[in-house]
Amino acid sequence: MTTSGGGGFCDCGDTEAWKEGPYCQKHELNTSEIEEEEDPLVHLSEDVIARAYNIFAIMFRYAVEILTWEKESELPPDLEMVEKSDTYYCMLFNDEVHTYEQVIYTLQKAVNCTQKEAIGFATTVDRDGRRSVRYGDFQYCEQAKSVIVRNTGRQTKPLKVQVMHSSIVAHQNFGLKLLSWLGSIIGYSGRNVYHQLFMSSLLMDLKYKKLFAIRFAKNYQQLQRDFMEDDHERAVSVTALSVQFFTAPTLNYERLQSDYVTDDHDREFSITDLSVQIFTVPSLARMLIVEENLMTIIIKTFMDHLRHRDAQGRFQFERYTASQAFKFKRVQSLILDLKYVLISKPTEWSDDLRQKFLEGFDAFLELLKCMQGMDPITRQVGQHIEMEPEWEAAFTLQMKLTHVISMMQDWCALDIYYYHNVKCRREMFDKDIVMLQTGVSMMDPNHFLMIMLSRFELYQIFSTPDYGKKISSEASHKDLVQQNSTLIEEMLYLIIMLVGERFCPGVGQVNTADEIKREIIHQLSIKPMAHSELVKSLPEDENKETGMESVIEAVAHFKKPGLTGRGMYELKPECAKEFNLYFYHFSRAEQSKAEEAQRKLKRQNKEDTDVMLLIMRTILQWTVEHNGCVWSESMLQRVLHLIGMALQEEKQHLENVMEEHVITFTFTQKIS
Repeated sequence: MTTSGGGGFCDCGDTEAWKEGPYCQKHELNTSEIEEEEDPLVHLSEDVIARAYNIFAIMFRYAVEILTWEKESELPPDLEMVEKSDTYYCMLFNDEVHTYEQVIYTLQKAVNCTQKEAIGFATTVDRDGRRSVRYGDFQYCEQAKSVIVRNTGRQTKPLKVQVMHSSIVAHQNFGLKLLSWLGSIIGYSGRNVYHQLFMSSLLMDLKYKKLFAIRFAKNYQQLQRDFMEDDHERAVSVTALSVQFFTAPTLNYERLQSDYVTDDHDREFSITDLSVQIFTVPSLARMLIVEENLMTIIIKTFMDHLRHRDAQGRFQFERYTASQAFKFKRVQSLILDLKYVLISKPTEWSDDLRQKFLEGFDAFLELLKCMQGMDPITRQVGQHIEMEPEWEAAFTLQMKLTHVISMMQDWCALDIYYYHNVKCRREMFDKDIVMLQTGVSMMDPNHFLMIMLSRFELYQIFSTPDYGKKISSEASHKDLVQQNSTLIEEMLYLIIMLVGERFCPGVGQVNTADEIKREIIHQLSIKPMAHSELVKSLPEDENKETGMESVIEAVAHFKKPGLTGRGMYELKPECAKEFNLYFYHFSRAEQSKAEEAQRKLKRQNKEDTDVMLLIMRTILQWTVEHNGCVWSESMLQRVLHLIGMALQEEKQHLENVMEEHVITFTFTQKIS
């Protein structure tokens, strides 16, 4: 990160932060001027520069250490005194919950002050974040603390009050004075000199941005509260922002977000607003996902703030109070953080990235599970509804997550895309099919199909008598029926691929040319293609060749270019009989286009097994049942396709064994 002319920060210098170049639009115009300017430190001696670097670093480390110190009665080891006096302060903090009147009334009772003095205390607490209300020995201050806690803790959370040793208070006041002095010396020299010495030396290194990002993600919650308590002005000064940068290593993400949610200041005044500068950097985002499990942290932090659940564990917004509704609006900013993390899809997947993404994905599914059916609006039949049920919160949450769901799907689809992509599938998808075919050929078919039913979680469906009638009588199972229909269709499609896809050397009695011919036939079954388009759709060998030229004339006619200027290959009519609607390299869209273009279904062969016959019989039975709702047209089409393959296989088997009179494939006998 680098400093801007106004004393704030932007991502100039980080090439990953911008789509083009290392500068934002505001500073890009001045880059030529900056290059021509001389170094602002050229007029300072090396001793002054070195001294300034050391002083600034020491001051900040001291200020951060003492201002974030949590112990009330002892100093850090390097600041501890030899003799410690019995002098303490009763320090009252601003908790953003109690009103002026509550604080004033409590102070009058606790420290015996006038109303005017109590008003002064309350004003200082609201402005500065804290104020000493009593000074003396430990017992004297502890007495005032107990009165304050007792009087404010009856109805709500008590006021935050601590008894702090005078040495700690003195050091903290000195730390604040140092920061104020640091802001005042800006005017002693040119602003660019101050920036070069102070900001650039500490914050401009991209390595520092990386380290800060790690801390920001690892410890995302506590910094927000400190930021809100220490800086109640509506602007972020240079020194204040710098304090937050150096405070980051000691604090955490989850506490930071919790404090932001419970506070009443806008996100633009919160340190959490820096997430857009960190999580949108691709390398940082992926590093934080892997090393800090960032996705899971953000999602679980979000869910922790939505604690109201019904008996089924679903989110419940109906009984939200005004303060809870306010927190819900603020906690929605975490959805933005998740969106920032998912903006840049990875180009390469490591094992660690895949594992951490899956953990985050599991957490996201838990979130969706809590949303499913939340605050449903149901028909009221018993009595008149006097008040409209709460619907806005659930609707808002759904709308906020819409883009995140799409981005999650994009991340999940990356591997699937390359798995089926023509450039990669030969070593991935195709090899998996061959491995499964090898396993099937060496196993008992019934055993394999039982494994498949278990893997697709469909065993219960096909082992339950009259499953279709039971489900159709219960209207509440629409989602389950749709899910099971999709799973059955996928299982049948896999069986079709395992049984029918034998055009691979070593599996079927074919050579490489036959394999290429079949690829071309199915590509041209979708539509006529130009030479370049057809080449792109075919896999390449180690020499970057497809082998198309040697076989194209056997399966296609070349239609010379007309007015369009492009010659097209068209499939020969005699080759159309080799078309298979469920060709395993078809995508869903290609399958639909091919079906529309061909309007005919022909392919071969099916294994004759009792389990397979049961699956077919069950699905066919569903289709003839009155009001049956558990089957789909696509499911029926797949079953009929399998039956056609089995009949074709039996026909070929009968032709081959005619002379031996040994018939082992008896599909028609068993199915009838």
